Amino acid sequence: MDPTATRHRDPLAAPCGHTMTTIPVCDIVIVNWNSGEDLQACVDAIANLSQQHFLLGNTIVVDNSSSDGSADILVPDNLECNILPNTLNLGFAAACNQGARRCSGTHLLFINPDVIVTQGSVDALFRWLAAEPAYQNSICSIPLRDPTGRIACTCSRFPSIRTVIGKILGLEKLLSKSGWSQPMWEFDHQHTRTVDQVIGAFFLVPRVLYEQLGGFSHDYFLYYEEVDFCYRAKSIGSSSIFYAGTSSYHAGGGASRNIPTTRLKLNLQSRLVYYRKHFSRPDYWAALLLTLVIEPVTRVVFCLLSGNFRNAGFTLAAFTQLYYHKMFRLRLF
Repeated sequence: MDPTATRHRDPLAAPCGHTMTTIPVCDIVIVNWNSGEDLQACVDAIANLSQQHFLLGNTIVVDNSSSDGSADILVPDNLECNILPNTLNLGFAAACNQGARRCSGTHLLFINPDVIVTQGSVDALFRWLAAEPAYQNSICSIPLRDPTGRIACTCSRFPSIRTVIGKILGLEKLLSKSGWSQPMWEFDHQHTRTVDQVIGAFFLVPRVLYEQLGGFSHDYFLYYEEVDFCYRAKSIGSSSIFYAGTSSYHAGGGASRNIPTTRLKLNLQSRLVYYRKHFSRPDYWAALLLTLVIEPVTRVVFCLLSGNFRNAGFTLAAFTQLYYHKMFRLRLF
């Protein structure tokens, strides 16, 4: 397939050897916030995707009021790409939904701007899906390699009071096989399987499922929106699939690396929202107490024991902001 024809071709037209009803059309949504040069590299990689088993529709970049000029990208000539600038940072979930509203394909692929999709990765995933009709309405992701080439842990269990305790007490990796860890550290990510939740950095969703769930919940500004989405999908009989037959690259952390206090505060906020929405009342109150009272102590102790005094300061600042500025807005009680 000539990639230069992507911009002008009919998105419903099937390539040679395929019927119109068997070729999925995949739109890509990227939410950008001060991603620097990552966004340009991400878009360039999308323009080079091979398309034997799917058609690339629109690529939508939603810019959440970036101040670094990262949204001023050069769009490759062979890519249908639209940039939607926001004057305010709407949050990740809201921006994903904003981008999805501009899409019309059969599938939505949400990727982070610090992801580099390899040329054959999306095509390989759709080739596998075509041979697995049982997973046609499933959420899918693939292995993501870090800058060193190592496959990162991107599959997780749904949070539970057990994983909350494991995280706060630092037992995640030690007792991962026993279910005390939300990330599936014990899983080598070398084979395809069903999991509770896949990472939002590469998140393929059939449009019918996305619309059935009403998109991502705006209860989350950043973090846990994909966890919530996967949980709601499973509750209606769908599933999340980790397909190990291909891979792409993910730097990890993104722009939030530069704002560690805010990143931790937002993560804590979103975790508490998830607990309130999906835990039983006794488990929610237990998780709330552990998070607000025990976790700041254990985090600071772990930082001090490792000699990371700077992170101890970030931790104290994040919990201070959570206590004094966000509790009523979160409707914790």
